[in-house]
Amino acid sequence: MRIEYPSNNRRKKWTQNEIRTRSIFVFEKVRPIADQAAELFYNRLFRDRPHYRHMFQDNMRIRGSLLMSTLGLAVGSLNNLEKIIPTVRCARSAPRRLWCDREDYQPVAEAFLWTLEQAFGKDFTHRN
Repeated sequence: MRIEYPSNNRRKKWTQNEIRTRSIFVFEKVRPIADQAAELFYNRLFRDRPHYRHMFQDNMRIRGSLLMSTLGLAVGSLNNLEKIIPTVRCARSAPRRLWCDREDYQPVAEAFLWTLEQAFGKDFTHRN
């Protein structure tokens, strides 16, 4: 698996179909190591943002399983977005209940990309 942007400094604007295809491909590679990927993700997130830990008081193994199940549902529904729109709309309010703001999304994204880099090494790249 190798995911790259063009070599120039401008990022390629991916089509919806490319995003769908690449997301499914990446998730299928993550699925066999889902437990380890979830553990890597949360360890990195809490290392970089220890104050996030208070939002995750429950069993982290269960939390990791829920994370991967949610990602699986989202990726599996990319060909039928109408099916998941109500769920996504409902989930958008969840961060407010957890007392997090929009700026909290970036560290989560960074931890997830780092997780993919750790899992797949040089076969995964998301940078120019």
